[in-house]
Amino acid sequence: MTAGVARERGGFTRFEFAVVSVLLGLMVATLLGRVPFYQEQAERVAVQQLIKILRTALSVQVARAIAANGPRSLAMLAGENPMDWLSEKPRNYLGEFYSPDLKEIPCGNWLFDRAGKTLIYLSDSHKSFPSETSNTLMFKVKLLGSLDPATQHGPSGAATGLVLDQIGEELAVNNQAKSACSAPFIRRS
Repeated sequence: MTAGVARERGGFTRFEFAVVSVLLGLMVATLLGRVPFYQEQAERVAVQQLIKILRTALSVQVARAIAANGPRSLAMLAGENPMDWLSEKPRNYLGEFYSPDLKEIPCGNWLFDRAGKTLIYLSDSHKSFPSETSNTLMFKVKLLGSLDPATQHGPSGAATGLVLDQIGEELAVNNQAKSACSAPFIRRS
């Protein structure tokens, strides 16, 4: 069969098929090369978004506590799990642990360390958070100001507040080693 006959029937010649195959292969290779980048960006945005939501929830909790019991009730909020303030917890939240071994926790998950009162995220990618020394991000609700009336300033004597702040790994409870993240497992809801 000649090229002219293949054209009359509306088909491709072998050469045209080879060119299309090569171009398609190059496009797929380029796309697959970009997938990890987009996965890292998605992880970073998801973490930043959850932290913003938790900070908003903290503001609501502070306003409720001050309205109900005054600024002295803020100290109790500093020890709470921030995930408890959400109406729906993230799917990758594993729950509360007491002094967890971070090497045993799968990557890409959140957990709350009850001993250190620290919210921990184990990144699925080392490149998602390049400013970090490892793939472990830690956050803690910290009390600002003083509850001691002798050290407070102003007419109301309430120079206090709370903030959800990122802490460094060196402040982590029990000085645990950097997380190596275990193999992922399937959570049952």
